[in-house]
Amino acid sequence: MINNSGATLVGDTLSANVTTLNNSGGIKAVHGGNIVAATLNNSGGTLLGSTTAGADLGIQSNALSNSGTIQSAGDLAIATRGTLTNSGTLLAAADALIVRSLGALRNVM
Repeated sequence: MINNSGATLVGDTLSANVTTLNNSGGIKAVHGGNIVAATLNNSGGTLLGSTTAGADLGIQSNALSNSGTIQSAGDLAIATRGTLTNSGTLLAAADALIVRSLGALRNVM
């Protein structure tokens, strides 16, 4: 389990394989990466998967809830087995935004 609130975690490449990722702070990677989390909650936080053009971020989750920002300078690929609820921002700044959900997809603005 990763609980990040308030602080900004910065690294070169993002790689996480956890049961739960709760983010209300900031997580930032320069060269993209991959997140595998059974449950991912991005509550008002910023998850910046890459700041380098062409560097991609992949997210795989059973349940994803986003009310903050999930962004990549390259492709942003999100795959969920359950519900994906988004009331925030999903942004692939220069390339493709790919969203696959086997469950419900709720995009609330």
